[in-house]
Amino acid sequence: MKILYAYFSRTGNNAILAKEICKSLDCTLERIEADADLLSMFTMMRLAIGALLGIMPRIKEPKENPSEYDLLIIGTPAWAGEFPSPAKAYLRKKKGNVKRYAIASLSGSGNNPKMLGQIRQVMGAEPAAVMEIGMPKTEKPSMDAVIGADYLQNECGREIEEFITKIRGGEKRPGQGAPAERRAGPKSNARDKAVRKG
Repeated sequence: MKILYAYFSRTGNNAILAKEICKSLDCTLERIEADADLLSMFTMMRLAIGALLGIMPRIKEPKENPSEYDLLIIGTPAWAGEFPSPAKAYLRKKKGNVKRYAIASLSGSGNNPKMLGQIRQVMGAEPAAVMEIGMPKTEKPSMDAVIGADYLQNECGREIEEFITKIRGGEKRPGQGAPAERRAGPKSNARDKAVRKG
């Protein structure tokens, strides 16, 4: 199966998630880039206002064509529970070329039903798989916090493996499976459960 993983990642967290997933799936990675400096507070405010008004930002022309792939994984954070406008602009531009899609999201809460609904609405179809992962709980949460691959491997391994298995159609790779026991961590209560069935 040919997989295109198109991700939007302002802080780099969803880029780390994309690379972690692509260790197990043979994916072509494509970064969704806005035609603006997303680290500038002015740009962030402009994008937020534009999103409220339904104005899509310009994005850099994607190199890959989803029609050449069996599956598109859209990797995205959530901005205040909403689908970020650069990722939405990408999907609106490419949705006619997508055969099947899946959603992988790393965000502050890891629970963004409104964003998932917005993606479904843009695509006009149900995703093949959905995975939402929340950031580690800290005393001082920050929208610019950056996680490491070790957090994904140690705290989110089961969620990632379940997502990969669903994409493969329920088949696990030989010799691989979800860990028998999860380590205790910042996402141990039911409210913070990362995987949502899609």
